[in-house]
Amino acid sequence: MLKAEGFSEESIAGILGNLQQKSGVDPTATQAGGPGRGLAQWSMGGRWDNGPDSLLSFSSSRGLDPWDARTQVEFMVFEMSNGWGGFDIEMFKDKTDILDATVYFHDVFEGSADSAEFVRAVRGNYALQWYARLS
Repeated sequence: MLKAEGFSEESIAGILGNLQQKSGVDPTATQAGGPGRGLAQWSMGGRWDNGPDSLLSFSSSRGLDPWDARTQVEFMVFEMSNGWGGFDIEMFKDKTDILDATVYFHDVFEGSADSAEFVRAVRGNYALQWYARLS
């Protein structure tokens, strides 16, 4: 889906590296004792279910299952396209450096409390593994 949307393989790997860390790339993942839901661990009381720009609102208005991977990827692209958190989708789509894509996606889209070193080492390593699998 992301390739069809025009994302480079490096950008796709950066996204997948982050999703691997967040949810194990499982659209049905729920954060143990926390608000995170789905591939990107959108928060209940926030981007998962709060307001007209939430994943639940997005999926309901389109007759889609919010727990489906395709729905969640469509929502992720929707958020990126609408500049969530200052996200620059056109610039991101053209990234050619896997670690740069991983860090950008984390810092602008995900925004976890992970340190910069952790993001590069762990999420970046996942992204490199995904890139190898996809290329």
